[in-house]
Amino acid sequence: MKKAKGLSLALTLLLLNPTNPVYAAPNDEDELPLYEVFEIYYLLQENHLSKPSEKQLVQGALTGVSAKVKEVKNVTLEVPETDDTLEELSNRLTEWKEAQKLDYKKMGTWAVDGMVKTLNDPFTDYYDNRDIKQFQNAIDDEYVGFGIRFRLYDGNIMVKEIVDKSPASRADIKPGDYLMNADGESMMGKTLEEAYEYLAGTIGTSSTLTMYRPSTKQIKKLTMTRMPLEVREATGARFVGSNIGYIKLDTFGDDAGQQFMEEMNKLEQSKQPIKGLVVDLRDNGGGYLHAAYDIASLFMEDGLLMYTTDRNKVEVETWIHNGRPVNYPVRILVNEGTASASELLSGALLDNGIAKLVGSHTYGKGIAQVTIPAGSGGLKITVNQYFTPKHIVVQKVGLEPEIKAADDVAQVIRALSSLGTKQYTISQAVIDEVTINGVKFPLIEPLFKSDAKGIYIRTATLATLSGKSDEKLTGYTLLTKTNTPANVTVTKVKNTYTLTYKQQ
Repeated sequence: MKKAKGLSLALTLLLLNPTNPVYAAPNDEDELPLYEVFEIYYLLQENHLSKPSEKQLVQGALTGVSAKVKEVKNVTLEVPETDDTLEELSNRLTEWKEAQKLDYKKMGTWAVDGMVKTLNDPFTDYYDNRDIKQFQNAIDDEYVGFGIRFRLYDGNIMVKEIVDKSPASRADIKPGDYLMNADGESMMGKTLEEAYEYLAGTIGTSSTLTMYRPSTKQIKKLTMTRMPLEVREATGARFVGSNIGYIKLDTFGDDAGQQFMEEMNKLEQSKQPIKGLVVDLRDNGGGYLHAAYDIASLFMEDGLLMYTTDRNKVEVETWIHNGRPVNYPVRILVNEGTASASELLSGALLDNGIAKLVGSHTYGKGIAQVTIPAGSGGLKITVNQYFTPKHIVVQKVGLEPEIKAADDVAQVIRALSSLGTKQYTISQAVIDEVTINGVKFPLIEPLFKSDAKGIYIRTATLATLSGKSDEKLTGYTLLTKTNTPANVTVTKVKNTYTLTYKQQ
C-alpha cells in the first residue's frame, strides 16, 4: 500500500464496533487480509469527512483489485455496477481469488488502495506499522534519514537546507537543488509531506536520489545510507541592534510546545527583554493539534483557537484558557509551504489581534486527520475541517498575509521594518546562507553575486530596500551609482559580501 501522505493533527476519535456479520473475524488466517478490508471499509464509511457511500467504497475496492490484476496478470476482471454492498464485495473477491489463484494479502492491499482513491483525499491513507513509526518520528524531528529539509518551489521539491553531520552534509547536495527522483519514484507533483514519506526508511538502508542543479544544469544520482538524526524543533535568536527576538519552528511535534516556551523564556527573561518577536513558520508543514494549542497558549490568556466541523456539520469551538498573554507585537513569517497546524496557529494569532502575517500566500490545508489502529497497521483518516476564529476558510484557500513579500530575504526585512527596525547589516560569506542583523537564514539561491562588472543583488531584495514591492521580481541587478539607494552600501572583502542599510 502507498505510504502515508501529509502530516496530521492529533484528535480524539471513538473506535467503531461494527456488528455486520460480514465483518466477523475469519477462522482461516489466510483470509485475515479480507477481514482487514472490511474493518477499513467501516472506518472510512462511518468517519471520513466526505461521508462516502457503501457503493462508492465497494466499487472502489473492486476497481482497485481489477486494475492490479490487469497489471500483473494481464487479465481483465469486469466490475459489475450492481456490486454495491459489502456482502457482494466479499463474494466477488472470494470468486476472483479462487478463479485467478490470487493471494488474499495482495488483494487486501489493492482493495484498500481502491477504496481510498475514491475519496480524492491525499491526506487519508493506510500504512503499516513501520510507516506509522516513521510518520510519527518525522513529525517529532527524531527520525532516520538523510538530513535534508525541503521546500516547494514552482511545483518542485527543492532542497532548503542540510542538517549538520548528516549523510546529506557529506554528499554533493546544496540548497537550491531539485529532488527529481527517489528510487525510481518521480517527485514531480509531490507535496512536501509525500517527499518526506518516500525518503523515510530504517537505519542502515540506502536510497538513490536523482538531483538536478539549476545553476550548472547537472543531473546527479547519489546513493546515501540512512542514519538516526535528532533535530530540535524550535530554535531562537535575537536580532543584533534591537530588542527583537526570533523563533524558528520546523514542525509541530510532541516537543514543539515545550521547546518553543524555552526559547520564548530565554528571550523574555534576559537582561534586555524583547520588545517584539518574529516567528518563522515558513515551510512548516504542520503536525499535532496539541502542539499548536500549547504554542498559542503562550500568546493569549483566553481566546478562541479555532472552529471545527465534522461530517455532520456539527461545529465545535476550541478555546484556550489560562494561557499567558504577550505585551509586545508579533510577526509570523509564512509562505506556500506553511500548512496545516502552521496555518491554524497563524490564523488564531491573526484573528485574535496578536500577530500579523508577513510573506506569501500559505498552502491551504484546513482539514485534520486522526490515526486509528487498523488491520496490521494504521489508517490515517480525515475527520474534521477547521476554520479560524473569524470563520475564515483555510482548506484549499490558505491565508493571505497582511504584509506581502515573495522574496525570502525581503520577508525578513519587511517583518523587522514593521517592528521598527531602521538599520540592517546583511552579510553573505557562503552562497547558501545569509546573516541578517546577526541571525542566520538558509538561502535557496545567493543574495549576492559578482563578476568583472561588479556586484549583483537579487532584484526583489533591492526593490524591498528601495521601498517598493518585490512581487513577481526575479533575477539579479548589477549595483550601480544610479540604481543603488543612497542609504545602501554593499562591499565585498574576499568572499564575504556585506550590505548596510539605514532608513532615512
